[in-house]
Amino acid sequence: MARKLRVACVGAGSVARWAHMPAYQAIGDIEIVAVSDVNVERAKEMAASCDIPRSYETHQEMFETEQLDCVSVCTPNAFHAPVAVAALEAGIHVICEKPLAIKPADGAKMVAAAKKAGKNLMIGCQHRYRPEVQVLKDYVDRGRLGDVYYGRCGFVRRRGTPGVGR
Repeated sequence: MARKLRVACVGAGSVARWAHMPAYQAIGDIEIVAVSDVNVERAKEMAASCDIPRSYETHQEMFETEQLDCVSVCTPNAFHAPVAVAALEAGIHVICEKPLAIKPADGAKMVAAAKKAGKNLMIGCQHRYRPEVQVLKDYVDRGRLGDVYYGRCGFVRRRGTPGVGR
């Protein structure tokens, strides 16, 4: 029997709590081993409420201490790139919240780090699985919208982006 994948989360805010942790907990072959957050009390609280054994104040310490297979990057947008690059350089696969990065150059650094490390970098584009998006995709696949050559969409976040992100 294969061992369970060892995963952790950088950032203990709402997206980690209501999306990443429940998803990991629903998968039997995954062991959530740690969480880090610059607000160490928030990391400790999330660890306690989600039955995660260890919490850290810095992702660097967590990467050095834990033997991780994968990490979810759930930080404010401005910190996606440095955290993801650090994880990839530590040999850890990365699932990063959207957007990839604030600046295209930072996104390119993330992609280059993944290629150099031979690790996966995945950006969470979960909206493609929303029912309304699935209906639209079905319309396109069935040709009900004709030849689609341009599309534009938008998304409203009523509470804004937390922290330092944009």
